[in-house]
Amino acid sequence: MRLPTLGGKQFWTDHLVYGDYRIQQHAITGQFRLLDPDNRKIAGGDFERCRSEFRRRQLADEVPELTPTVVLMLHGLGRSRSSMKKLAKAVHDATGWSVMTMEYASTRKSITDHAEALDSVLQNLPGEKIHLVAHSLGNIVIRRYLKLYTDPSTGTQGDRRLGRIVMLGPPNQGAAMARLFQKIKPFEWIAGRSGMELANDPEALGRELAVPQVPFAIIAGSAFARRGGNPLIPGPDDLIVGVEETRLPGAADFLVVPHTHTWLMDQEVVQKATVKFLKEGRLQ
Repeated sequence: MRLPTLGGKQFWTDHLVYGDYRIQQHAITGQFRLLDPDNRKIAGGDFERCRSEFRRRQLADEVPELTPTVVLMLHGLGRSRSSMKKLAKAVHDATGWSVMTMEYASTRKSITDHAEALDSVLQNLPGEKIHLVAHSLGNIVIRRYLKLYTDPSTGTQGDRRLGRIVMLGPPNQGAAMARLFQKIKPFEWIAGRSGMELANDPEALGRELAVPQVPFAIIAGSAFARRGGNPLIPGPDDLIVGVEETRLPGAADFLVVPHTHTWLMDQEVVQKATVKFLKEGRLQ
């Protein structure tokens, strides 16, 4: 009898996500494993061995087919894919599309490492159209992916099937909070390499990222607007990221909601706006 795992929180990064099956790589050992829908390990070793077992199950009709349109969601720094669970359910219930969440070791690897894993996940996804939804750092991972995988001959960014992107609380201009705490050793231990990269000068960070060519929208939080938010962040903020830090030229739509950064994706107004943009290209 195989016992369930924790699903890979903090130490494992997905390289294949298909429904509730996933192939993950350990951030320290580099070993891969295949998890079933109950988070039980059913194969281990290298990626190809795990993928072979997954394909065997597909051929045995043990893996449900995905819809032609799929949605992939990425969590933020220090979180796990379970943080996107309520939003994923809301999007699936409203659209009927296959909605999946990607796990990545946000505090153990660099933003580039996460972007390369995202490329692997997208390459292993079937479907005609892929929408992306991300919270916080997940958006920087997407923008790094688009930068890394831009075709130099055509200028096309990433997977040609990419549809729309919804950014929740994205630190598109870096994060003042990260810059304030970057010289404090415990911050590096807690936030890891990715957190330290967010502390870079906004212009330096921006040079490593792409502005999406596909339609994208931004939802920012502004908590306790009447009483003031975080005094360490200039202007209105969600206690972690300033509203101005979320902005990115070229956005198709922009919405500010009266909620905190950590729980943005759990708010009904955010879930409805996300569905609206994915379906119609507008938040309201």
